[in-house]
Amino acid sequence: MIVMKFGGQLLADGAGLQRTIELIGDSIRQGEQPIVVLSARGRTTDLLLDITQLALSSKPYEEEWNALVKGMTIGSNAPIDEDLDTLSGLFDSISCLRECSPAVRDRVLSFGELLTVKLVTYELIRQGIQALPIDAGDFILTTDQYGDATILPESEELVRQYFSDFKVDDVPVVTGFIGRNKSGKRTTIGRNGSNYTATWIGSALGAKRIDIYTPLDGIYTANPNLVLEAQKISHLSYSEATELAQYGAEILHYRTIDPLINKRIPLEIRNSYSPEGIAQKGTLITSADEVQDKDNVKALATQKGKSLICFEGHEMMGRSGIDARIFGALSNAGVSVSLVSQGSSERGTGIVLDVAETDRAIAALNGEFAQEIAAGITRPVRATRNQAVVALIGVPLSQFDKPYSALARHGIVPKLINNAIPSNTLCLLIDEEEVPLALNVMHGVLFDKERKIHLAVVGHGTVGGALLDQIVAQREELRRRKGLDITVFAIANSRRVWFPEGKIDATWRERIAQAEAVEDGVGAIIGYAKGGHLENLIFVDNTSSTSISERYSELVQAGFDLVSSNKVSNVQPYDGYMALRKELAQYRKSYRYETNVGAGLPLIDYLKLLHLSGDRITSIRGLFSGSLGYIFNALSLGRPFVEVLKEAVTRGYTEPDPRIDLSGIDVARKVLILARELDLSAELEEVVIQNLVPPALQSASIEEMWSQFEVFESHISKISEVGEGEVVRYVGTLEMPKENEPAHLFCGLERLPGDSIFAQVPGADSCFEIYTQNYGSLPIVIRGAGAGAAVTAQGVFGDILRTAEEHTT
Repeated sequence: MIVMKFGGQLLADGAGLQRTIELIGDSIRQGEQPIVVLSARGRTTDLLLDITQLALSSKPYEEEWNALVKGMTIGSNAPIDEDLDTLSGLFDSISCLRECSPAVRDRVLSFGELLTVKLVTYELIRQGIQALPIDAGDFILTTDQYGDATILPESEELVRQYFSDFKVDDVPVVTGFIGRNKSGKRTTIGRNGSNYTATWIGSALGAKRIDIYTPLDGIYTANPNLVLEAQKISHLSYSEATELAQYGAEILHYRTIDPLINKRIPLEIRNSYSPEGIAQKGTLITSADEVQDKDNVKALATQKGKSLICFEGHEMMGRSGIDARIFGALSNAGVSVSLVSQGSSERGTGIVLDVAETDRAIAALNGEFAQEIAAGITRPVRATRNQAVVALIGVPLSQFDKPYSALARHGIVPKLINNAIPSNTLCLLIDEEEVPLALNVMHGVLFDKERKIHLAVVGHGTVGGALLDQIVAQREELRRRKGLDITVFAIANSRRVWFPEGKIDATWRERIAQAEAVEDGVGAIIGYAKGGHLENLIFVDNTSSTSISERYSELVQAGFDLVSSNKVSNVQPYDGYMALRKELAQYRKSYRYETNVGAGLPLIDYLKLLHLSGDRITSIRGLFSGSLGYIFNALSLGRPFVEVLKEAVTRGYTEPDPRIDLSGIDVARKVLILARELDLSAELEEVVIQNLVPPALQSASIEEMWSQFEVFESHISKISEVGEGEVVRYVGTLEMPKENEPAHLFCGLERLPGDSIFAQVPGADSCFEIYTQNYGSLPIVIRGAGAGAAVTAQGVFGDILRTAEEHTT
């Protein structure tokens, strides 16, 4: 014999009703002798409650009544008119008297199950199955606690006696959720109580197993509606399932498991619509010694609708009996406490309870401690509402470091942490609005073999486009080798934002071109990430836009780490530069910009390492500009300046207006960035810059510049004259402060020996010499490709991966 329990959601329509009949029939054909337990159909219980409230206020409820009748009769012609008439009479009485006692309310609610059982029984009989409708109130004896009654032990013998005379071919169809007290009055045993009914019957009769059919494949590691990556749990122990039920797993009533433990009866959660039918495998719940993966983290569960009551006293230390008074007052007020957190001195106590009981709890405690409050010994009790308890089932405190760090990185700090004893369950109290993100963040740390990183890429020109192509090419390899799932959830430019559904491919350029125009791309990206509860966010800025860099603070506050090839933020006035650093520290976010100097060369990170290790850097010299490097390398070969410059523009080595590069401002910015990495509070105005553009052409239009190019050529020829065996290069220099001298930051042309290291750097490559106290006169040299879209994009990709690593440790 087995017990099959079916939920109201499955029975809500004609198709679900027929599926229920099919599953029962399949079980009979397998020779399993099922006892069927049912919940109320569809929204019946909610409608019964709604009509009760309307009747209490003598308000019309015809619309709700019609919805109730329609929902109960859809897909079946079962003879239930007499029951509906009785129910209608009850509502008439409530409306006339404007009164509904808890006992009457439970009687009203019982009709949901009673009508459903008659309907299913009728359909089973119509299809040739010998079924009998049964009111569980005939053998389920409960306490007098209406609305949440407890089944009494005497029920076990009553169940056995009731079913002892049933024939083998009979299929009992039993009401869940309802019973009777010793006075014979109708009671209910709480939401999801039908599961509790099913396990009580199964335990009393020594069932082979209990099958609970739901819309899901089983119990998941988190609510799959909130966490898309939630995984089905194949096997749970009784204690683990009880913890999940207690802390909010909607599939199970919190007392469902108790009747099964001593008799070691297995329970399985199954999907009603699985194509495998009764042969499917869902979540099996058994004794702990039968569970194979004992050491694995099990699940995350959530209870919303909580309040945190704070009881604080500055002079309570050493006073005995405070706890007894607190909980005595709450008990006398009928308040049930979920969690408690207390300091050892009894100076402060945090109490978590249901929102509905908050006002009652505050009144009780303020009344109990009225004298102490008046004397200033304790503060008036205060409450923080709209809280949620998130339970980490199977997570000991020793394994909480990574989930906690991940929460903190996402700006979620629990108000209370409770370590259950002796089980491995941790409970956190957080704001209700934080629940979806918190679940996704912790689930990623605890369960996902692959860590998902969500990127928003702004700017998809030469560098940004190369980066996106590299992500498309490397994504699967990163998943395989590093367990990193790099997901680009937004691609934007100054006019459009595209939010890909799923992974991007080589067609991303066509897709962004078809995206809708937006006025505020950054705002749209923040809104999308928040609405989707996306975790591990990285904003990638491949523009040179000031308007984008000015939004970095907003992005950090919204939970994004920053990766940028855009230099603007790092050369802004020093106060703004430091303000962003403080904000990054406050929100525990990172900002990586290795490509700001040296493109893909590992310069900035290495410089930070040297500086933090205590090796005092004395000076840095370098070929900072690949554009200027290319130009002066070509001029050293005797080529005409006009030819070299036009070629540099054509190849994309310079800006369309090459005067931007030749002005030296880009090199000055890079020198300033390195200076600030070494903790110098320098400003851009402090960098001495040699502008290579003739004064007469600095403010001219670009057309005028090209039309008067002989002026430009003459000027460059004059300032780049060299002696025998020499070359000229545009060098950036940073000299750190000495005892009585300030730092020196400058950039300009230098005449160098032809055999010097800078003279040997080819094409558009960069080269840097770093002089330190420990290395003396022998510099550390970093040299390589310092320009080019692919190289810069590779550097940005490296920053993304380094940032992603922070989310995986």
